[in-house]
Amino acid sequence: MREKYKNNVAWLFKRITTDGSTIKWEEDGTAFYCNKEIVKKSRLNAMSNQYKSVATEVVKTTTQLNFENNDRIAFTPEPRNNADFNDFSLITDIDEKPYMERGNKFRTTTYKEFWLTLN
Repeated sequence: MREKYKNNVAWLFKRITTDGSTIKWEEDGTAFYCNKEIVKKSRLNAMSNQYKSVATEVVKTTTQLNFENNDRIAFTPEPRNNADFNDFSLITDIDEKPYMERGNKFRTTTYKEFWLTLN
């Protein structure tokens, strides 16, 4: 499959499920291509019945990985886990959009474009 976004290379560090209070992530990341873009998102405020528009930075990718909330993304291959956690970003929101829809009816899998909101 041809990648749509190729400006940056990022690494995905999956969250490992552990028991109780300890949270761990994988030591080795999976590399993927992505772009950082600023996107305006509008949300409906139910109390006032008005839309509020907010500009957020989104990481867009067409790499077919299993992205989940609370996974880490870094833009260096071996980030140092410093006290401020500045090297890592957590995925807080994932928007999946169809990608290459035209040929999806002939495939066994459907391709998606992921818009990842980082914190």
